[in-house]
Amino acid sequence: MNKKKLLVLFIISFISVLYTANSLCDKYIDTRINNVFIQKNIQQESIQQKIVLNKHAKLLITISAALVSLAVFVFATRIAAMAYLVFFIIAYFISYKIALNNFVFINIAGVFLAILFAKYFADIYIHLFKENVNKKIENVLGKYISSDIKNKILKSSTEVALGGKRQEITIMFADIRGFTSLSESRKAEEVSQLLNEYFSELEPIITKYKGVINKFIGDAVLVVFGDPSADKMHAKNAVKCAYELRNKVKEIKQKWIEEGKPKIDIGIGINTGEAFIGNVGTKNRFEYTVIGDTVNIASRIEDYNKIYKTHILISENTYNKISQIVDVIKIREVSIKGKSHKINIYEVLRITE
Repeated sequence: MNKKKLLVLFIISFISVLYTANSLCDKYIDTRINNVFIQKNIQQESIQQKIVLNKHAKLLITISAALVSLAVFVFATRIAAMAYLVFFIIAYFISYKIALNNFVFINIAGVFLAILFAKYFADIYIHLFKENVNKKIENVLGKYISSDIKNKILKSSTEVALGGKRQEITIMFADIRGFTSLSESRKAEEVSQLLNEYFSELEPIITKYKGVINKFIGDAVLVVFGDPSADKMHAKNAVKCAYELRNKVKEIKQKWIEEGKPKIDIGIGINTGEAFIGNVGTKNRFEYTVIGDTVNIASRIEDYNKIYKTHILISENTYNKISQIVDVIKIREVSIKGKSHKINIYEVLRITE
């Protein structure tokens, strides 16, 4: 159903329920008042006019109280709504007592019943409109950033701002081998479709090992292990993830060959170390990212897969943390662009754990 029609139906239903509840309470109170007149031999004519003149006023009071309460329950915080409710009950009881002393009968039951209905309809409104909109925003947001980062942003009690922290993490770069020839021989739309299929197969494996996809860079993907969800085993999970990604790409490669699609492979570079993690950009536009030598080294290590015809290469920092669960071949002292000294890297052959 169209949201506008649903909103109109919601308002009509709310007012109809209020009017019916008020009328029923009005009849009940009129009966009680008549009984009091009979018991105390009070001349109804002396005050009946006041009662009749206030029937429309009573309905207006009931509807006004309900609408204000509805707005408070929908838009105010829980504490503010409770404070309003306590204040309203006290003020209304005082007003009721003053009016009663002057033979003006306010429909107290109708007003309190209206407030109960207001709370009930407020819950319905929040479910139909506010929660659905918020869920839609969360779902859309989750398409652009990881669920962990999304939840961190939404649950934050402070305003999101520039800045971050330094933390030990593990970085993975995974790149498609053979992508250049693939993109040169096919239309952009077809290349995009192949990339989407490829990354859709890899994403569940990355999530399985607590990795967070930080960004897609053309045919490559940058994955962070150890943030925003704390994970002491981030190095181990990264290497296990890489090994499973390698096996998955073997399946994709065979499937694509059978379907007449291009032949592809994967190259993965992994490094562990400290990096800056946080929001980078301007006060109006920023992104959650990782910066530092740890990231750059992981990218450079991945490049060496092309030279050594390997699939998974890791830094010495990473190897020192996971040496007990892998069989490797040591590649000694390779040069890293931008670094004055050479480092050792390791080819991961298999997971032994």
